[in-house]
Amino acid sequence: MAKDQESRYNRGIKKLNEIDGEAGARVIENLKDIAPDMARYLI
Repeated sequence: MAKDQESRYNRGIKKLNEIDGEAGARVIENLKDIAPDMARYLI
């Protein structure tokens, strides 16, 4: 992953945690098994 993409991903994870907390993390975790790209796009 390019440095800029990593930075955007980290900001996305931080924002997801601020907005949804543990519930958001569970959604991402569940999507990783069936649609890993979708989980990444959401972040």
